[in-house]
Amino acid sequence: MILLSSGYHNKVLRVDLTKGRTHIEHTDERFYKVFLGGAGMGAKILLDEVPSHVDPFQPANKVVFATGPFQGTRIPGSAKWSLVSKSPMTHTFGDSAAGASFGPSLRGCGLDAIVVEGRSPSPVYLWIEDGAVELRDASALWGLETFDTIDAMKSDTNKKASVAAIGPAGERLVRFACVVVDKHSYAGRSGIGAVLGSKKFKGIALLGSATPSYFDGGALDDIRKDITRTMVRSDRGKELRAWGTPGGFATYNALDNTPKKNWDGSSWTEEGKEMETPHYNEALNVKPKACLSCPLACHRHVSFEHPSYGVDGPGPEYETLAMLGANCLVREVRAVAKANDLCNRYGMDTISAGSAIALAMEAYEKGWFPPHVIGDLRIDWGDPAIVLHLIDLIGKREGIGSIMAEGAATLGATLGKEGHAVHVRGLDVPGHDPRLCYSLSVNYATGTRGACHYRGCPEETEIGGFLLPEYGVTKKPRFFEVGDKTRLAVIHQNFGAIMGSAVLCAFMFVEGEASISRYLDALNAMTGWGWSFEDLSRCGERIYNFQRLVNIRDGKGPAYDVLPKKLLTPAPDGARMGKAPPFDDMMQECYRMRGWTRDGYPTREMLASVGIEPSLYEDHFDLATMKEVIK
Repeated sequence: MILLSSGYHNKVLRVDLTKGRTHIEHTDERFYKVFLGGAGMGAKILLDEVPSHVDPFQPANKVVFATGPFQGTRIPGSAKWSLVSKSPMTHTFGDSAAGASFGPSLRGCGLDAIVVEGRSPSPVYLWIEDGAVELRDASALWGLETFDTIDAMKSDTNKKASVAAIGPAGERLVRFACVVVDKHSYAGRSGIGAVLGSKKFKGIALLGSATPSYFDGGALDDIRKDITRTMVRSDRGKELRAWGTPGGFATYNALDNTPKKNWDGSSWTEEGKEMETPHYNEALNVKPKACLSCPLACHRHVSFEHPSYGVDGPGPEYETLAMLGANCLVREVRAVAKANDLCNRYGMDTISAGSAIALAMEAYEKGWFPPHVIGDLRIDWGDPAIVLHLIDLIGKREGIGSIMAEGAATLGATLGKEGHAVHVRGLDVPGHDPRLCYSLSVNYATGTRGACHYRGCPEETEIGGFLLPEYGVTKKPRFFEVGDKTRLAVIHQNFGAIMGSAVLCAFMFVEGEASISRYLDALNAMTGWGWSFEDLSRCGERIYNFQRLVNIRDGKGPAYDVLPKKLLTPAPDGARMGKAPPFDDMMQECYRMRGWTRDGYPTREMLASVGIEPSLYEDHFDLATMKEVIK
């Protein structure tokens, strides 16, 4: 018998593109208590339904568009939704998240998730209005850039619809293609846009007004108002609204947290002045833009004219300034804004694009490219024109762009310079340096989707002083001291698993100064579960370890818990001169804290202690692997 849960619709839409059919599948309260939703739900579906031998671009791979219990409540941070699939970057668990209004719209259609599988014989998109589901022909949309696609889908369906769509990069299977939402938010990481492209699936348009039943709707509304008041009054929240994530560039750059010259550079303070606020706001004519129900409005809308770099659209976030700017030694903020705009319109992740371009610049400087590969092309450090040209080549998969579209890891391997591609499990390292924030070394190396600063953001504690008192994180640590930084990484990963599955925006806590306890009150008002913080914490640890099991099943387990050599090489000068984390010691400490073996495998006892019973995973492992997992 299915037990229905308050706070959920208890419905998942299944879409079989090969057969052109859809059907509703009912879910159970017991499932949600284990996995919450979002990235937790996605991990369970991948382990159960996508075998290890399935290539990300094969029809048997599945893509999960998932919400958690918070979507549709109007609680700040609840515009988020989760996108999960086997990643073409890592060939294992991949997830990303976006905002805008797509998550609440998905719940408004009476669904908790949509699971897409198979491959359509011709391009299609999905239109859902309340309970009505329709697969529509997208042949006329195939080839359109993302913003034009979204406009066209709204015109075909309803101008009030929320739309998630891919662009030409996804269609051409650029391995770091993203999904663009409502022309201002992005499910950027893990390359799931390319998986959708392989399925001839252009996107989803949603419009609906359904709400699930709540255990205590009155209490939920009071909590929502309280959380919103806290964020509106927050000093950090006001700063985020004023400056967005680019507001952190000056601090990060001065500390040498920001990568330069494909992670080989250090001091770049004067060169980076154009990226800093308030110059960023003045040069790009910035206006804050918010996701639905968010008082923080961290996104930037920019509008400026320039002979070469005119843009009217979403502005570059910090990560883009770091990866397409500093890491490529590009100083001009308008040029980076244009590079960002091109990536947005092609539909590709700016972090991975910047990583591939920086490696290409290093390869050109050091003469690693065979002459027939680049011809007369000059790929000089700091040249804005070549950055824009390379983005075009990648998006079109032309010339050298065809190799770069495979990602920096493949580019490095093709050149015989694997150690110069800065990634973990195939996913490029974002713009935060573990040689400054030692906790990031563990966070990156054991990240279940690869190197990530969001599924665990301990750098926010090390640099910004973001505290998690419920977890016992009550003071900012000192740089270059190990102390409890392994524990800090573990805590942030577990917290990140909750954020990815609930599904919530971490900025509500990092910048909005909201408390985990108040959001837990909201969860209990929605569901009636009566969870304590210990229950919530255990859930985060459970979901993280379950994603780890997917990594292990796919052959991307402990052997891939490594950092690139560049990130363990001390800088010769600058703010972190001579510093690098004691990586091996911290990894062994991490394995002990996790309750894993010395080799990095979860044990049967540890898995049971966080609520992962053998019946949830045993059937998905071969005997050799199981001997490791059940030690």
